[in-house]
Amino acid sequence: MQIQGLVPYGVGASTVFLLWLLYKVASGGKIASLYEGNDGRPSTSKFQFFLWTTVVVFAYAAVYSLKVGAHHFDAMNDIPRNVLIAMGMSAVSAAAAKGITVSYISTGRIAKSAVPSGSSSFGAIFQDDAGFPDLSKVQMIAWTFIAIVTYLIAVGSRIHQRNYCSLPDIDSALMVLMGLGHGAYLGKKLVTQDATPPNPH
Repeated sequence: MQIQGLVPYGVGASTVFLLWLLYKVASGGKIASLYEGNDGRPSTSKFQFFLWTTVVVFAYAAVYSLKVGAHHFDAMNDIPRNVLIAMGMSAVSAAAAKGITVSYISTGRIAKSAVPSGSSSFGAIFQDDAGFPDLSKVQMIAWTFIAIVTYLIAVGSRIHQRNYCSLPDIDSALMVLMGLGHGAYLGKKLVTQDATPPNPH
């Protein structure tokens, strides 16, 4: 691949890195804190929101760089429907999960203890608060990961074709599967009664 063909990838990656650097300078926090809950554990809903935000920022910057290279400087205003739905669904799931957890804690239905700083494990994204594997979380992240990989392949194809008319869309079948994953995740949260971590002794 020619160097010119790699430029959009560099622009996309540099944009994501620049945003992370600005966050780092402004807050002094680590990148993991973007998808951690108040208890210090990684949040599954925040993590998938973080993933989609990163991917769409990368895709927009990469494809837009093609447009600039063709001497067209107006913003891309044709954002595909499923991309907007995926971003909205991620935001709604993160907000709903937060609301459910806060409501349950305030009414005493669950109790969550904070973990010591730096001791949380990334594996908690796939586990319930007691440390057991949670199939609803695994399913949601699995479909999110598959959708993201196929979307990035579509972005790569768009870059290869030098097509800057719009971002590629997300496959409708994957949108349905992701929706089912989100539904299962939130449904599991709604019926959770006791999320107090067990005593290890």
